[in-house]
Amino acid sequence: MEQSIYSPAFNPAEYLIHRVRQDALYHLPSTFTFTLQDKAGRVQEHLAQGPLLTPKQMGNLLRHIGNLPRSGKTVKNWPKLE
Repeated sequence: MEQSIYSPAFNPAEYLIHRVRQDALYHLPSTFTFTLQDKAGRVQEHLAQGPLLTPKQMGNLLRHIGNLPRSGKTVKNWPKLE
C-alpha cells in the first residue's frame, strides 16, 4: 500500500498559521524579552481582530493548493493571497 507524503503546502491551516506568525510575531523588537504569555496575548489580539482571510483570499488559497503538483515536494514560496 502506497502512503501519501504529508506536505504542509497542501494544508490550508499551515498557510493560516504562517500568516498569524508573520503578522503577530515576526516583527517583535529584539531589545525586549517576550514571555510565552506575551506572545500568546499578541496572537489572541491578532485573532480577535476578525477573520484572517477574506472569502476571496481563501478561494485563492484553495485554488493555489489545488493547482500544486502532487509530486510530494513542498512549495518553498507562500502564495500572495491578495
